[in-house]
Amino acid sequence: MGAPVASPDGRWAVVSVTEPSYDAAQQASDLWLVATDASRPPKRLTGTKAPESGVAWSDDSARIAFSSRREGDEVPQIYVLAMDGARRGD
Repeated sequence: MGAPVASPDGRWAVVSVTEPSYDAAQQASDLWLVATDASRPPKRLTGTKAPESGVAWSDDSARIAFSSRREGDEVPQIYVLAMDGARRGD
């Protein structure tokens, strides 16, 4: 588990959770949303084999941005995740 990144309003944190595997190709790392007051269960935000890094929140706590190299990306890209899903930030 990575270090939590708290939202500006303090209600949420995003953490990176790595699911280890004996086969490195099967290892997964995803982002999870956690309520800081534990009022809701954690929610998985991503579900790809590619790891995410560099999580940053928008000032209004409505979106996060992160870097990942997903299928078809030649180099890591910036993705923005809102309630309606992730999209590349270009």
